[in-house]
Amino acid sequence: MKNRIIGILSVLATLLLEYGCVKDNKFASTPQGNFEALWTILDHNYCFFDLKKETFNLDWDSVYVQYKAQIHPDMTERELFDVLGSMVNELRDGHVNLITPFATSFYDSFYMDYEPNFSHDFLARSERYLAKDCYSTGGMCYKIFPDGIGYIYYGDFSNVLSDRQIMEILHYFKDCHSLIIDIRGNGGGNGDFAKTLPGFFTDKETLVGYIRHKTGPGRNDFSESQSITVKPFNGTGVWLRPVVVLTNRECFSAANDFANNMRYMPYTTLIGQPTGGGGGFPFTKELPNGWEIRLSTAPTFDREMNPVEQGISPKILVKTGTEDYITHGVDNIIEYARSVLFAAYLLGYE
Repeated sequence: MKNRIIGILSVLATLLLEYGCVKDNKFASTPQGNFEALWTILDHNYCFFDLKKETFNLDWDSVYVQYKAQIHPDMTERELFDVLGSMVNELRDGHVNLITPFATSFYDSFYMDYEPNFSHDFLARSERYLAKDCYSTGGMCYKIFPDGIGYIYYGDFSNVLSDRQIMEILHYFKDCHSLIIDIRGNGGGNGDFAKTLPGFFTDKETLVGYIRHKTGPGRNDFSESQSITVKPFNGTGVWLRPVVVLTNRECFSAANDFANNMRYMPYTTLIGQPTGGGGGFPFTKELPNGWEIRLSTAPTFDREMNPVEQGISPKILVKTGTEDYITHGVDNIIEYARSVLFAAYLLGYE
């Protein structure tokens, strides 16, 4: 409770600081003024400059020089959007979006530059998976495979299930020896639920990571690390049997957090492809012309203090694709997970 209160106070202090910075700057609502405001907001508040420098050799000061040269007084709104949208995409962060009444910038290369390793259309149409004997509630589709393995597909953390809904689903699997939770293609949503749901799969409070908050305009002005823990549902958890979580590059933000959190739960294994990242707490600020910039302001880390912004690697890497779907009629990642779980069941492993 003490850590939670400290965390809330840190966030409130951060928000007050950030609003104060923008009000004091008083940039003009001109192409140049909006450019300066946007660059400065990011410079004072964005939380991954060091990581992006290390990973992509990003030089934010050089970005300023490069894009300032493209700004001129006679630009149309769409011309200005194109330049500013390209500038924010230099951060290579799916949580950084320039939002206007006519368009929103979005950096999607974190998954578009990779094979999907997932087809929801195939799963939905295949009687082997979701097209037959499948139930659905709160955004989760679930069924029991013939080998006694429960399967859940959960594609959107914006769909938050109640405790009762989760209990009903897990009770349906009461005779299953193991469970697959497939979050491939899940672009995120409610970060709190990404921490609540793992609590059904552990019987003890578990450290899963850390978070820091901005404390000033300097690029390295951060609070001390504050712990993030998962608490067991009702103090005891519910499902204490083998679980496999399936991931791919489209698992972002809250789905990325869920993958990180679940890998520390007992009896749980991640299988598939690395997630897409999105490990910064997003916050939105307004430019002089009324446009908004959404940006990452609070970095999160796993419990070894590795940043989760670039994604989580599964314990077992497996691929699947068009040939598996068309030629063999299977999703190779699901089938590999089933083989691992069924073999463990036959051998009596947990």
